[in-house]
Amino acid sequence: MENIWVKLVFPAIIGLLLPTWFSLVWVIPSLMILSSTLGPVFSIGNADIQVFDVVLFAVAAKIVSAIMVHRGSIYKHHIYKAFASFLGILLITTIVSSIRFGTEIFLSEMIALLRLGTQIAVIPLIALSVNKEREVSYVHRFLDYGGYIIVGTIYLNIWLLQMGKSLGEVQVQESMIRYFGPLGDQVGFILSYFIFKALIGQKLWEALFFSVGLVLTGTRGALVTLLVGLGIMLWQGFFVKYRIWRFFLMKIGICAALGIALWCDMGGMRSRFFNEELFRSGANQRLLTTSTAFRIFLDNPLIGVGFTGFRYIAPQYGVIEAAVEKLGGFAPNYIATTGNQFLQVATDGGVIAIGAFVWMILVISHSLRWAMKHAAAYHRAAFAAGYVWLWSLVLGNQTAAWILPGSLISYLLWLLLGVAISVSAKMCPRQTKQDLSSAGAGK
Repeated sequence: MENIWVKLVFPAIIGLLLPTWFSLVWVIPSLMILSSTLGPVFSIGNADIQVFDVVLFAVAAKIVSAIMVHRGSIYKHHIYKAFASFLGILLITTIVSSIRFGTEIFLSEMIALLRLGTQIAVIPLIALSVNKEREVSYVHRFLDYGGYIIVGTIYLNIWLLQMGKSLGEVQVQESMIRYFGPLGDQVGFILSYFIFKALIGQKLWEALFFSVGLVLTGTRGALVTLLVGLGIMLWQGFFVKYRIWRFFLMKIGICAALGIALWCDMGGMRSRFFNEELFRSGANQRLLTTSTAFRIFLDNPLIGVGFTGFRYIAPQYGVIEAAVEKLGGFAPNYIATTGNQFLQVATDGGVIAIGAFVWMILVISHSLRWAMKHAAAYHRAAFAAGYVWLWSLVLGNQTAAWILPGSLISYLLWLLLGVAISVSAKMCPRQTKQDLSSAGAGK
């Protein structure tokens, strides 16, 4: 009885009493990070209902009841059509997979898809809950606080490791140490958003602070994503407003910080790039995963194998035996995802899902860019950073899938998108009718 109170009733009360935007921005992500420690509230078959699911349900119930009581209306936005198309295609392919691969795989895929849909529901929830200019400021401010805490845990682990302790995940391999903290290996990609925001806001020291934290994670994919994002910023003219001396100072500072970090082998970044044995081992593992994903896609090009079905189907393609032969052993994380978001969508739902995914990305991009141009001046840096971050993930992150249930990378994107929709639909009503009508095409 006490366990139910702590994990079910108390979280529901939190979701009902706290400001909705606060629950979505801080409470739910915190509970997502702690989910492995807290454990599930209860299980339905193979489905584990987590504490953050309870809070999210309570928040949704509060918003729906408020709309009904006050006879409000839920405004329309083109982004919902894009997400509905993407999720609808994945639902169809997952249902078809039950006929092809059996009930057990179907149930596991449906649980994952329902969780993804639940987390995407954060977009309309945050859009409906943010009604005033100051609430937009609160959301961005608390997101910034979260960024400081995240990078702070990385630096804190350097000190804790000296005492044989750690906060979250720290990987020690031979002479290489990688600092992840409570967020795990996705932290580097999340930090890149805060780097872009600091650079757009012309906060050089803050950008350096986050950049070194990213290097300490030793995540090569995150570093490549950062460099691609910097190229996008340069191409899109985000540095035009910089004074010449400040622009060169910023470039020299970033390059110097990254150079020193690489030279000192922070996070094992230099070893992972230049150590032939480590590089070959990682490359061979990714090549094995990628080749298996391609084979599954080519065998199922139209509808894929259902959402997250890759992990269940890959063993049928001899990936375990191949891993033992080529890598000397097999680990479940080799096939947890395809290691690439486009390949993940391709195996999930085939070419039809890829088309829906590309449309969804274009609509998200347009929504963030619209908010970047029309929001209040002191909010534009957050939306501009979100816009750059989105394309850095799409173009630069080719080593990880990030639109998955439980991913804090995509959750941060949903929060930014929800606030952008709120700004466009509520706080800029004059431009909304004209701009949103033409936005559906993703122009």
